[in-house]
Amino acid sequence: MFQNLNKTNLWQGIGFVLISGVALVLAYPPFNQGWVSWVALIPVLCALRVSPELGRRPFACGYLVGLLYFGGTFWWIGHVTALGTATLVLYISLYPAIWLWAMERWFAPRCGDGILGNVFFAFIGACLWVALEWMRGWFLTGFGWNNLGVALHANIPFVQLASLGGVYMLSWLIVFVNLCAFRTFQRVYGEISAGRPRGPLYELSLALVLAALGFAWGWRQTLIKPEGSLRSLRYAAVQANIPQSGSSSGYENGVSIEENLRRHEELSLKALESKPDLLLWPEATTGLEIFLDDRLGSLVTRLSRKSEGYFLLGAEDSAPGKMFNAAFLFSPGYTGFSVYHKNKLVIFGEYVPLAKWLPILRKLVPFGVDFSAGEKPELLKMPNLSVSLAPLICFEDTQPGFVRSAAALKPDILVNITNDSWFKDSPGAEQHLANAIFRAVENDRPLLRAANTGITCEVNQYGVVKARLTDTALPNGRSLGASGVLSRELRWHSPRQTLYQRWGDWLPLVSALICLGVSLPRKKTKE
Repeated sequence: MFQNLNKTNLWQGIGFVLISGVALVLAYPPFNQGWVSWVALIPVLCALRVSPELGRRPFACGYLVGLLYFGGTFWWIGHVTALGTATLVLYISLYPAIWLWAMERWFAPRCGDGILGNVFFAFIGACLWVALEWMRGWFLTGFGWNNLGVALHANIPFVQLASLGGVYMLSWLIVFVNLCAFRTFQRVYGEISAGRPRGPLYELSLALVLAALGFAWGWRQTLIKPEGSLRSLRYAAVQANIPQSGSSSGYENGVSIEENLRRHEELSLKALESKPDLLLWPEATTGLEIFLDDRLGSLVTRLSRKSEGYFLLGAEDSAPGKMFNAAFLFSPGYTGFSVYHKNKLVIFGEYVPLAKWLPILRKLVPFGVDFSAGEKPELLKMPNLSVSLAPLICFEDTQPGFVRSAAALKPDILVNITNDSWFKDSPGAEQHLANAIFRAVENDRPLLRAANTGITCEVNQYGVVKARLTDTALPNGRSLGASGVLSRELRWHSPRQTLYQRWGDWLPLVSALICLGVSLPRKKTKE
């Protein structure tokens, strides 16, 4: 098998595969080198041409890229469950493997050669990529973090494309540019090697023009002044910086529940000095139930009665045989409340699938209780302000389809309460925010975030982080690990219905149908 193998080419090919995997890692926080995403897939495609041995194994090459890609960006989940993280990475690495195998073995022969064939190859490759990304977001409960388009989270003009086709549109464009560039290089190299005149770079030119048009359109969107007057809401978001652990106490560094409550009360009293319309606490602030634990219940009562505004916080809520991760909105003066139960639970974080039949699976996580899922998104109203909000708990703000269904209730603002402290001083919180900002653009609504250890911030309707809680005592004024209050006036224009809000995940659905159509057997023509 290896007798006639050029070993130099083999190691060159493996090197190209590794470059693609590493490049994809660099595109996301904490590195934030989003520009590399435009070329990240080229090396692995070159590897299949450089090494005949690798060329016969596109699935293995794609899987190695996936292991580097997802292992290098999701390692921080190991702070909660190392075995669960390994299982997750081994599973989701199948998606780039399937993509590369399908492109090489299934679609490449159907696309043909030449300039038109190259463009069609890039088109099909982009369609297949977003179809698989979309599938990764819901299949087996889904984990759609770090779609390729998220690499451009800091490029605000490109981010505006999410209003048309969601974050999937950015993924589509990135893959199209990668494949056009690769096929152009391959064609020109073949022409030069054969001694033929080098043809025009039509494929690459088309991709660059398309990317330039997308950038220009997005830039124009940020300059358009919406009709009507701006609305406003004064808010104060509390970030107490309570370190979490998997121990029975739930906290590190000797922090007790009483100390937890004391910190939240101290910061909340400071926050109320600015007379906010809305006071925000993060998700699962204490792990207690408001109406069953006097310590939390009495504190919530005191703060609500002192406040002239509304009070939104995360806590547990129970019903016969069920436990919910909930968001409570209390009216001024503790005159009433409304509640939302988290719909999208985190696999191996808030529930263990098949644990009833396979109890050994519970050893993957340090938790002993499964949460129940809420039935639907909720609209929490603040009638005194003529403002409504859609609460999103934890990772729910990273799921495009779910946030779209919440935005369909026509809230004025999206509010995410989260507790990312389980992941300690890792890129987890920054990646969470990078994924979440697209929800603001997709649905043309501002996003407020209140986190336990970070990142508490305000995102406007264009995906710009307008403000974030920082601590000057931390290196570079960091948000992660800061303790304090983010108090500001949120201003926004009346939400407009975006194309994504109207048609949802139309791009990956159409892409999947196109790939299916191209995959159908061809009728043989009579000679």
